[in-house]
Amino acid sequence: MQTPNIEDRAAFETKLVAALASGTCPVCKGGFAEKEVYLSLHAHEFKGTCTGTGKVWRVKLPWCPRCEPEPETYGCVHDKMFSDTNDMLTDPVH
Repeated sequence: MQTPNIEDRAAFETKLVAALASGTCPVCKGGFAEKEVYLSLHAHEFKGTCTGTGKVWRVKLPWCPRCEPEPETYGCVHDKMFSDTNDMLTDPVH
């Protein structure tokens, strides 16, 4: 599993949990190594830009040293941060 630049955090979490639960590479059946990676959380609402709150998600990413290159240390997640895009534009204080 490579360090992601992903648009769907829930799908990534599902894939991550499945990989950790299996404990073995689906291709070669060898054991996983783990690498701690840092994923910057960005707002999906800003379409294609890496804009967010500055928060970082630290993940122990499983990867197969036989089948995959070592994952990059940094990636990003574009996740929905607002319940409605209009929430970004309204001032809650009058």
